[in-house]
Amino acid sequence: MTLPVTFTQAARADTLDAIDWYEDRLPGLGQNFAAELDGLIDRIADNPLQFPIVRRRVRRAILPRFPYGV
Repeated sequence: MTLPVTFTQAARADTLDAIDWYEDRLPGLGQNFAAELDGLIDRIADNPLQFPIVRRRVRRAILPRFPYGV
C-alpha cells in the first residue's frame, strides 16, 4: 500500500530553492537532485517505516548523493 506524501508550503519552497541552487552550480545538477528526490519520495510512500525515527513520530530519509533530508 502506497501512502500519500505531503509537503508543507515551506518545504515545497525549500525544495524548489535547493533545485535552483544545484542548477546554478552546475547545469543539470538541479534536475539530478529533483530526480533523486522524486525517487526518495516514492520510497517513503512505499514504506515510511524503513527510515529512522529522529524525534518522537518524525522519521528522516536522506538523499544518498546530496546533503538533503526529507
